[in-house]
Amino acid sequence: MNRHLKYLLKLKLFVAFLLLLSNGHGQETSTMSIESSLKIAGAKNLTISKLNLNKTVLEADLLISKGWWIPELFAGIQTRQLQGAAMNGNGSFFTEVNQQNLWNGVGIDALWNIGEGIYKTKASELKLEANTYKTTAEKNIVLLEVADTYYQLLIGFLKANAYHQLHTVANNISQQLALQVGVGLAYESELLLAQSNVHHLKIQELNQQKYYYKKSAQLSRLLNLNPFNNLIPVDTILKPIELVNIDSLENLDSLGNNRAEVQEAKLLLKAVSAEKLTTTKAFFIPNVRLNSFGSLYGGLLGPVSLMPSSPGSEIKQLYPTTSLNFSLQWKIPIEKLIYNGPTKKMEASEQIKELEIKEIKAAINQDIATAKQNILIGKKQTELANKAYLQSKEAFNQCAKRQELGTIRPFELLQAQEIFIQSKLDYIEAIANFNTAQYAFQVATGINL
Repeated sequence: MNRHLKYLLKLKLFVAFLLLLSNGHGQETSTMSIESSLKIAGAKNLTISKLNLNKTVLEADLLISKGWWIPELFAGIQTRQLQGAAMNGNGSFFTEVNQQNLWNGVGIDALWNIGEGIYKTKASELKLEANTYKTTAEKNIVLLEVADTYYQLLIGFLKANAYHQLHTVANNISQQLALQVGVGLAYESELLLAQSNVHHLKIQELNQQKYYYKKSAQLSRLLNLNPFNNLIPVDTILKPIELVNIDSLENLDSLGNNRAEVQEAKLLLKAVSAEKLTTTKAFFIPNVRLNSFGSLYGGLLGPVSLMPSSPGSEIKQLYPTTSLNFSLQWKIPIEKLIYNGPTKKMEASEQIKELEIKEIKAAINQDIATAKQNILIGKKQTELANKAYLQSKEAFNQCAKRQELGTIRPFELLQAQEIFIQSKLDYIEAIANFNTAQYAFQVATGINL
């Protein structure tokens, strides 16, 4: 069997396997690469979309915080009617009183807690900036899961295809043995073993198909695509990638300082420190109160009755009336002088944030160390798997030549092909795991996907 015939046979088997996946379960298929997976996830993943909306919420909260100094305007109408008795300022009473007045106008009312407004706005700004890093960190986690799921999908797809090829070859061998048994050139036990092997390989193929369908649905969920549309990975010719050169890196324990999680935690610590100032410095800044209005004020149903002390004044129903009230006020909470609870609470929150930063750095160093070892071991596995693949490939080619000469039993050829395909799958899986470790190390050291 020459190389062109082998290639055509593999191509036919691969196409047949694709048709089996697309038509066997009545589902459509779509091709997907690692690059397109990461790109689609960045645009359509629901978790990432939710993170972007959370940023919008925090931006709105910041606008609310910034509006602390904006006063309230008011406008309206007010009436007052009193019939009967009314007390004078000196404590005496008037009887048969009939008061009816009307007020209508506009005004401004403002209470400025300057210290609290300044420091809470600063804290909101820091929280918004911290949320940007949080979004980046969680986005990296999602994209890393996408990359890992894609490579698992690829492994499942290639394994299912490999067992499909093996099943096809085993079925052909079983048919050949059936003919040989009929003419007395083979034992029936050999045929029974061959038929059993056909069923075994079909079971393995179906198991890998289940795994492939599971990973396809999982990747579709991560990409927010139709889960009933099977994803076909296109990176079937897999090569090791080198996103990071491990040998050239120094001071691994400091690589994670630029991680988004660390930056987020530092900014949240600053936000807590800014909020703490509302329990300390803010108390030395007075509250400012301003109330002012302009109105028409007078009788409700007609002209007013003037006091005897206002002779010669023009009698009207409504008179222009203005008012201005301004005050500075320092609030002195007795509780703070005795217990100082708010400040102690904020100081404890600061200490918690400082411990969280240490915890995050420890977890990051663990991620870096794990990813580094996965890359180093993955590199060795890839080299060994490639060596085994080349050896099994040569062995299979020699068996194929012996088959042409008629000096090999069918089972020997099948066994050689099984070892060859399994070593190829081992090589592919080693590369997939190595590439996933590269992405993991990149994220662990603070490089965004």
